[in-house]
Amino acid sequence: MKTIKLNYLIIMMAFLGFNTAIAQVGIGTENPTNKLDVNGDVRIRTIEDLPDDTTFKNIVADDSGVVKSIETSRVLAGGDGVDAIPTSTTISTPGGGSADHLIASRTFTLTQRSIVSISSSVSVANILRPNGTSLTDGIAKLITLNVKFDETGGDSVPGNETIVEDAFPFTPYISGYASGYFFLNVSAKRVLEPGTYIINFKGRVYSPGTNYTDQGVKATFAGATHDRIDIIAQPIP
Repeated sequence: MKTIKLNYLIIMMAFLGFNTAIAQVGIGTENPTNKLDVNGDVRIRTIEDLPDDTTFKNIVADDSGVVKSIETSRVLAGGDGVDAIPTSTTISTPGGGSADHLIASRTFTLTQRSIVSISSSVSVANILRPNGTSLTDGIAKLITLNVKFDETGGDSVPGNETIVEDAFPFTPYISGYASGYFFLNVSAKRVLEPGTYIINFKGRVYSPGTNYTDQGVKATFAGATHDRIDIIAQPIP
């Protein structure tokens, strides 16, 4: 009986030793450091095509050659051709002043460190005096689109930090008002850590008040049907 138990113990120990020996397999190396350590090129002869609606990840390697996976690019906002800002916002300021207002806001969550690309095209129209009549003072006004982080989670980015800004000076003609749509276009890229982020798009109007003839200014943002906001994330290791 003791002999049988001893033989059984020897077999179990040998089995465990074999499993330990093959816990790390090396091809082209006698000292593997991972479960599969290949010192040389790798070839896969058959790769299955995935259906279009399949969620998948990209395979990458770190500086040591260790294979890892990351998510593919994701559209966090926009990318669908739909008017991104269906509600217009009118901002007004008297001569010698400025005013801003939130036009749109987008919230998104990152699960991996990513390069985030932000781009937008926002229309501006009806640039008039605050009372709705045509501007005739000939004094340049400034119309601005400002893109800022709101309070964020998962990153050291402070709230209310400006990401990017676009502006154009508007000079009214003495003889009348130049009508039509103008567009403010912004784009920027930031490396962000995992977390939830809020990005605000703010319009701003400014009238310098250089003299008593300054009539102030008001403008309508996002009045067109093809305003765009696109936010795309490209995960990185």
